[in-house]
Order: sequence, then structure tokens, then C-alpha cells
Amino acid sequence: EAAVFCNIGLDHTQYLGDTIEKIAATKAGIIKPGCEAVLYRQSAAVEEIIRQRCAGLGVPLHLADFDGIRPESAGLEGQVFDWEELTGLRLPLLGRHQLCNAAVALTTLDVLQKRSWNITEDDIRQGLSRVMWPGRFQIIRRAPLFLIDGGHNPQCIQALAQNIADYLPNRPLTVLTGVLSDKDYHCMYRSVADHAVEFITVTPDNPRALTAQELAKYLVSFGKPVTPCDTVADGVRLAIDHAGKDGTVLCYGSLYLLGDVIHAVD
Repeated sequence: EAAVFCNIGLDHTQYLGDTIEKIAATKAGIIKPGCEAVLYRQSAAVEEIIRQRCAGLGVPLHLADFDGIRPESAGLEGQVFDWEELTGLRLPLLGRHQLCNAAVALTTLDVLQKRSWNITEDDIRQGLSRVMWPGRFQIIRRAPLFLIDGGHNPQCIQALAQNIADYLPNRPLTVLTGVLSDKDYHCMYRSVADHAVEFITVTPDNPRALTAQELAKYLVSFGKPVTPCDTVADGVRLAIDHAGKDGTVLCYGSLYLLGDVIHAVD
């Protein structure tokens, strides 16, 4: 019914292609005759690739209306915004980029309604208000404030850095982190290091993981204290202890890390 494209980033390059344009061309393969396409606004090159695929198949293309987003309020409990004629929409997800994702979802729902799907305004409001996205700037503890984020590609790290500025201004961060060795982890720390008072490194449960000790050797270059831990549970305990009741722990680096972190916090 609808082929939906979110923000396309450099990830899984061994399968999808080593440039944004190649990845877009690969993903454009989901567009089939008879459907409609919805696109997250992004680079002109990516948009042109999707346009050409749609034109070749006679598929209508709908660009998500980011200009129609009107934020009302935002805090650690979520966001309230207006979009086009809909007002007072509540979204538990944090971050400006999530409003753009919501606009993509809303555009898709509009397409489906016009294709005779029975989706009411109440359905839309309830769907947005109940949405959950585990591991995306998610709060899992309050004292200390403990957030987890699985972002690891450049777009995700850019969104994480923006969220730190928006939601955690002037709050020194105890950063708990672990990465896979085949990721471009260099870009993952440059935007966050200035906000960190220290790094605590752990090894994600994955055969491709960079060890906590290897990551610690790299992170010392940022001039902050770095402590490698033998287990994820040890890292969680140390991060909570160092942050103190009024501090903030930010855990990010790999989705493979987050399940063990949540278990250790519980």
C-alpha cells in the first residue's frame, strides 16, 4: 500500500552500498507498481533517486511536510506538537528528529486514509501517544537519571548530540559505552566527549565487539578519565555510583549493549 522511507544513513554498508546514494538506490527497490511512496525529506541526491524510481513505475511520491510541524512543548516526559490541521498531538519520544519521524508516519496515514483505510483521528492520537521506541534516548532510571541510546551511525549520533543540548544542558554526563569493532566509532565520540566528565567502557555481547580495554585506550585521547570494566553489570554499577543520585548516566554505542544494561539496572 505504501513504501515508506525514513532518514537514510550510512549503515550496513557491506549489504546496502558504501555511499548514501547507493543505499538509497538499494532501498528504492521496495517501491512496487500500484503502491504510493512516502519520503523523509533529505539530501537532493537521495530524493532524486527515489523520484526517478517512482516516476519509472508510475508511483505517486509524497514528501513528508516538516514545515507543517509546530512544536508546543518538550521535556523528559515527551513532546506536544501540532501538524497541519491536527493540534495537541502527544509523543512520548524525545528529540526534534522524532517530530520529523512523526511527520513521516502522519503523511503515511494520510495516504492510507485516501486509499480507503479506516483510520480515525482518535486512532492517530492514541497511536502517537502510546508509541514506544526502546533504546532511543530512553529513560530507564531517575536517580540518577539514566538514559540509553543505541545510535551508532552519523545521523543517529547527530540526533543524540542535539538531544543532549536540548534536554541535558549543563548536566555533566557519566558516559557508559561499548561498540562493535566494525563500526566507525571515531565519529561516535567527537560530538559527545565535551559533555562527558568520564567514560566507563564495557564489551558488548557480540563476537564483533571491541573490547572494553581497547575502547578505553582510544577514549583517553579526549582527555577525560576512562575506566574499563570486565562486565556490563560492573559498568552499570560503577556508572550509577560515580554519577550519584543527582547525576546523569548516558549509555550509548551499540544496540547489542542495551539489553544487558536494562537487565543490570533492574
